[in-house]
Amino acid sequence: MKSYIKGMVVMALFCGMSAVGEEIQDPLTSDFAIRTALRLVPGVDKVSFYEGHASSDAKSTDGGRLEVLAVKRYWSTEESRAGGTLGGGLFISRQDGFGKGEDFKIETSSFGAMIQGGLALRGGEHFIFELTPYVGLGGAQNRVKGEFIENGPYWLYGIKAGFFFELSSSIELGLEVGYEGFKQEVEVDNENLDFTGSGFSGGLVLGVKF
Repeated sequence: MKSYIKGMVVMALFCGMSAVGEEIQDPLTSDFAIRTALRLVPGVDKVSFYEGHASSDAKSTDGGRLEVLAVKRYWSTEESRAGGTLGGGLFISRQDGFGKGEDFKIETSSFGAMIQGGLALRGGEHFIFELTPYVGLGGAQNRVKGEFIENGPYWLYGIKAGFFFELSSSIELGLEVGYEGFKQEVEVDNENLDFTGSGFSGGLVLGVKF
């Protein structure tokens, strides 16, 4: 299932970038916004060790992420109903979980950069729909209480549907829902540990347009 979702993300991201590229060749109109998003994301639900040959399920708790993104939509004309969108920015997140039997708590805090690209559709004068795959890369600190505190690489992938309403020519509000997965690696006593999670994501977005 996860491999299927990853394939969909890569394919959708490629299609979205291609659509944006076609629009950029002759951009007649576009809009640019700085977006701040507060998002609910999945927590840690699995710990893998011995280079992936063994794993232990974890009880996931809700995680959260703050994003600040610069996003631009491209339309072929002012009356166009379909276009492309491309953006990127920074994120900071916290994703936790409990070990089997809830005998220890896992805390993962991450920071990094992400990019997104996809399709945008107008639905009326002030309503815009987006379908956007995204990927992110950064670093994270993983803390298992009473055991260790270690740092390591972190990456995420996902796809989301966004519903945006333009309050004015410079302000819009959005609701985004989708599916997301992540992975964080650490090394403890010469052994590699992978902390992963996947599931529903959703959040609120405030965009300031320029």
